[in-house]
Amino acid sequence: MGDYIVSKNKDISILDVTIRDGSYLINYQYSPDQVASVASALDRANIDYIEVSHGCGLGAGKNLGISAAASDSEYVKAAKSAVKHAKIGVIAGAAPVTLPADIDTIIDDVDFIRFAANCDNPITVKANINYARRRRPDLTVLFQMMRSSRLPLSKLIESARMVEDLGAEAIYLVDTVGYFMPEEVSEIVSSLESELQIDIGFHGHNNLGMAIANSIAAAEAGAKYIDASLKGVGRAGGNAQLESLVSLLKRKGYAKNIDLDELIIAADRFIGPIIPPGYGIDSIDVLTANSNIDLYPLKSFEHIAQKSEISLLELIETLGEDRNVVEVDRSAISSALEGLGLEKKRVEDILTPTTKNQKPGKHRIANRANLNAGVQNAVLALKTNLPYMEFPDALMEWIVERHPNISFHFTTFDEKKIDKIEEADILFSYYITPDLLKKAKRLKWFHSVVTGPDTYTFPELIERDLIVTSPRGVYSVPIAESIMGMMLAHCRKLRESIQLQDKKSFDTVGILKSSPPPTELLGATAVIVGLGGVGTATAIHCRSLGMAVLAVVPDDRPKSEVVDEQVPFDRLHDALKIADYVILTCPLTKDTRDMIGIDEFKMMKPTSYLINVSRGELIDEKTLAEALKKKVIAGAAADVFRTEPLPKSSPLYNAPNMIITPHISGLSTQFWARAIARFDVNLEQFTNGDELIGEVDFTTGY
Repeated sequence: MGDYIVSKNKDISILDVTIRDGSYLINYQYSPDQVASVASALDRANIDYIEVSHGCGLGAGKNLGISAAASDSEYVKAAKSAVKHAKIGVIAGAAPVTLPADIDTIIDDVDFIRFAANCDNPITVKANINYARRRRPDLTVLFQMMRSSRLPLSKLIESARMVEDLGAEAIYLVDTVGYFMPEEVSEIVSSLESELQIDIGFHGHNNLGMAIANSIAAAEAGAKYIDASLKGVGRAGGNAQLESLVSLLKRKGYAKNIDLDELIIAADRFIGPIIPPGYGIDSIDVLTANSNIDLYPLKSFEHIAQKSEISLLELIETLGEDRNVVEVDRSAISSALEGLGLEKKRVEDILTPTTKNQKPGKHRIANRANLNAGVQNAVLALKTNLPYMEFPDALMEWIVERHPNISFHFTTFDEKKIDKIEEADILFSYYITPDLLKKAKRLKWFHSVVTGPDTYTFPELIERDLIVTSPRGVYSVPIAESIMGMMLAHCRKLRESIQLQDKKSFDTVGILKSSPPPTELLGATAVIVGLGGVGTATAIHCRSLGMAVLAVVPDDRPKSEVVDEQVPFDRLHDALKIADYVILTCPLTKDTRDMIGIDEFKMMKPTSYLINVSRGELIDEKTLAEALKKKVIAGAAADVFRTEPLPKSSPLYNAPNMIITPHISGLSTQFWARAIARFDVNLEQFTNGDELIGEVDFTTGY
């Protein structure tokens, strides 16, 4: 690499592509209201430029047949109406993606148009640039050199000079496949800056995890414009994550006027609920990195912030300001809370474990603060003979190392006998029986592998002065993915295709003639009954595929952001009438037992499907088989049944359009890592005398 110039100019502009490039991730299904909400938040954070068109470019929805939830004009108007300072624009291509008529639809409302063409042939958009200039002489024109990594520097400079001749105010180096290294970006940007009279921009993709590093390299080499998106949403490997990028840019002396807190709030409020779980860097991790402070276990600090009536963000930032703190302890938390204006007496109350506010129905331990007195014996009866589901030795070693004050004993689970249960203060096993409970006279806390407490609820357990927790949320990922697989198997006719494969038959016409016909999830309505961890994860998946999501919940709790609408259980029948997919993820309680029978099937549309991954007792199975046979509903899928294994005499085996899986939706080779992580957090809470995650309320049944 040659020598390159490092810019001293700290005046850069962020161009946000959350709506435009991020639309790839959600199948172009942003609504105008969502666009307005995101644009307003970015404007409050002092982001300079916001790009809002169809992900594939202005006009792509109409001209290429790639449908979006709204038109480019609707997106522009929604964003424009929501901002006070930010400039709103679109990205456009050459024909056939973008035609002059498409430019007409937005030209009076935008502040800029970014034209995109391959780096080796930029003049393909010349006609559209000239047309836009004639319509709006004052228009800001930016240029996107797509696939910039494919040309050597000398050729890039030649193409860039053509772009300059086209009259663009700025030219973007675009790392379409995330190929560049920071030193390469630095050299190219520095060279372009010295060769051209127009500004330079950079758009990095994150295929190799270098988008942020490359963006910073571009800024330091003289780029005026840097692209990024909330949560890093975007095509392929995604973009530079805006929140993380801004945090690092500030440390370099850039982006001083951008409000990082507003960006983090916007990412969590508007983007987090509609993207796949685990996508992007979690906002809490951005916050702790920005404040250079490690918080573990995080749940404890969330609890402290809630009790203190301050934001977790404020607490993290205040803890990070004290440079004398290496590992956060009670003293550091106390100082931070007092620094935030809380009186010393209130701080002491907040940091002292109490059971005053414990919810009714959860077991009350007389004095949780004394639970950690002396060495605690923990029996983990988790060993089984299930293939690929063995409890890993590495996790045993990890949990032992994490908790030196706990005496661990790992053993095989047996419902009749668990080794050393008589000595256990803590039991982590699949479930517990009356006989096992009688032997566990020292037991203070039982943590189950099984989510539904209906499998181990009995009078002696309810009456015992004992903490009981379930792994609520730990199964969310595999079960939600199983639900999506069941829905896709039905609508895309995968079940019938596999049946044909078994017969060595390639019968396209037969598939098309079969009932019901192939459909799509895009635009369909999912009614999710029960919005716990599984229901929430499923809702996120459904919305990412463009489905409308209605949740049915036990009460009038506040509406969840992951669904479009939410109604209480007493409106279940109203929900069934509009559903294309009814998905049961609720616990088995006295209110949900036998909740779906003949009356409910008759209310559902004849084209609708029923999915049950919760408990077999929620459904009248004979009635379900009959409803499928008579085509009252289109199909069903179930992973759980009243009697397991499902008897060979069950009419469900012969029911048309019925998918049966043998209670495997929660099984995954990644399960134990999640399960032990939850147990680890709760073990920390237990030894501190704090309330645990997933405490069972036997009055509600979950």
